[in-house]
Amino acid sequence: VGMGRIAAEYLAAFLGGRGEVAIVTHSGVPWLVEREQGFRTAMREHKTVRIVDSVDAGGSREGALSLLETLLQARRETDAIFAVDDGPALRADLFIVGCDGSPATLELIRSEGPFKASVVQQPRQMGVRVIQLMVRHFDDEPVAPRVLIPVRVVNVDTLRRK
Repeated sequence: VGMGRIAAEYLAAFLGGRGEVAIVTHSGVPWLVEREQGFRTAMREHKTVRIVDSVDAGGSREGALSLLETLLQARRETDAIFAVDDGPALRADLFIVGCDGSPATLELIRSEGPFKASVVQQPRQMGVRVIQLMVRHFDDEPVAPRVLIPVRVVNVDTLRRK
């Protein structure tokens, strides 16, 4: 949910608070559904950025490209794409924000093309937190059933700082 929310805020800011957005989703994976929900919820706060359509790519890059081509032919005014997963959104001529930061996506962001950002998880922080929670568990201390780890936006500026 947080990844979707952060992507929505980034995309709305980049569009200057105005525009039309399409979503590439994947309904078969619960955490990807949650990302879409977070995105849609956050976008409700941006009344002048409108979600105009969505396609369920089922995790297939080729399927997503075909579905996006059809969607964009019908909705030529679409300004941006949000993808719950980067892979299906690898497209060359629209502003794109995705999630998960694949190596191909990072290269596209670095090239300063249409792929502007990806919201990524932080595996190192996740690992540290899991170990901390295991220690608590084995010390018979209470452990929350769900622990959230902050995510971050990767864009050309953050890639340059590395």
